[in-house]
Amino acid sequence: MATTEAPAERMVRVSWNLEPYAATALVDTMLDIGAELQSFTADRVRADVATQHKMLHCKSPAELIHIQSAFFQKASEDYRAHWGRLAELGGKLTVFPS
Repeated sequence: MATTEAPAERMVRVSWNLEPYAATALVDTMLDIGAELQSFTADRVRADVATQHKMLHCKSPAELIHIQSAFFQKASEDYRAHWGRLAELGGKLTVFPS
């Protein structure tokens, strides 16, 4: 005797591929951003300390102005490059697969 199942009683299997939505890429990017922030901060602190050392050992007001000018020029370049890198990394922060 053959048994027939009602359509509602049949098992339906749906295969979902959620790998493109996995958070691994998102977490990796967030870790990259954290590493970028830490390395940038460490580099800037080193530059600040080096500049303070130069300022403490300068011999004239003109030398002090030169040291300060070089410091601010380098700082602005560093910040511009840093924000460019963060913008690049931020572009990778997406919850939708590409």
